[in-house]
Amino acid sequence: MCVDEDLPPFFKAVKNSERDWFLQEHYYFEANYRLSMVSDKTVNKLEASEYVKRPISGIHFYLPLCNPDYRSEFCYISPARGNRGSLLKSDKVNDPHIYEQSDLVKIFLSFAFIDDELQKRIEFRRGIH
Repeated sequence: MCVDEDLPPFFKAVKNSERDWFLQEHYYFEANYRLSMVSDKTVNKLEASEYVKRPISGIHFYLPLCNPDYRSEFCYISPARGNRGSLLKSDKVNDPHIYEQSDLVKIFLSFAFIDDELQKRIEFRRGIH
C-alpha cells in the first residue's frame, strides 16, 4: 500500500500559531526551570520555518499539553497565553510565585524525562522557580 497525500515536511506544515505557542513554552521553561523537551536543532528548525500555506490540522506535537483538551483538564495556563497572571489566583498581593501553580503541571508531566539524579534533588515547594 502506498499512501501519498502530497503533504509538505513537518517543519513546513506546522501551524504558525502552534509553532509560536510551542516556542514560547520552550523558552519560558528553559529560562525559568532549565527544562527542555526538545533539542536545539528542533527549536532552530521551528524558528526558521516560514509562513505555512498548507498547515497540519489537529495536534502537532506528541506532548499532552499541546492538546487544548488536556490543558483544560489539567487546569494548565500556558506562559504563551496573554494576561496569564490575571487568570491565576494567589492569596498574596504581587506573588512572585503565582505561575508555579500552573508550571508544576508541566513539570510533573515531564518528570519521566528528567535525569534521575536531578529528580532526587527537586524539592516540590513554594519557590521551586
